[in-house]
Amino acid sequence: MDGRKSFPSGHTSFCFTGMVYLTLFLFDRIDFKKQFTGRGIVFTLCMMPILFATLVGVSRTCDYHHHYSDVVGGAILGTAVGTLVYYYHGNLVDESVK
Repeated sequence: MDGRKSFPSGHTSFCFTGMVYLTLFLFDRIDFKKQFTGRGIVFTLCMMPILFATLVGVSRTCDYHHHYSDVVGGAILGTAVGTLVYYYHGNLVDESVK
């Protein structure tokens, strides 16, 4: 019964919220439609925050602090919150500039 008290993983959801927001910010600032040298490297660097968040989730299961379903739930929750906050904040910034 104590194993059900940890859903969702707070560390994973917090990390995914911040890192998804950062990834969306980086992709918004860099125009991938233009041809430029090192495009693959820049894409890989933009995806690094998601890899970092995934490693945090994996470390929570490897240390036996959470079950894998806790981590997956936290990742889904963090991704949803990070995406919603980014698009809400992005709309506010766009309206204030106009």
